[in-house]
Amino acid sequence: MMKKILLLLILVGSTFNSFAVQLKVNVQNYYNSLAGMYSQHVYITSMENSVAINGVTINKGNCRIGTSPREYRVTLKYGQRVRVTPIIGCSVLEVKVATNKGTKTYSFK
Repeated sequence: MMKKILLLLILVGSTFNSFAVQLKVNVQNYYNSLAGMYSQHVYITSMENSVAINGVTINKGNCRIGTSPREYRVTLKYGQRVRVTPIIGCSVLEVKVATNKGTKTYSFK
């Protein structure tokens, strides 16, 4: 009985943790004049104070990120944003953002 209660508490706690982070994530197309083609930027905007971006994964890790981790592993205040740029030729369908307040996946299908 005690094991079941403990397991339930762990599951409930992990569920709340994954939805605790308040971010706005969007994808914007831009023309890359050096490559002569359109590409995309991912913008992550904090909707609360003190959100530390620990990692970003695009398309379940199948899309490499061209932006250095030093540039996007930052702590954001409310309204601040960071830009993450995938490699050219990658179509962003999913972005997973890991923070100090949980991890959340955003879909753009």
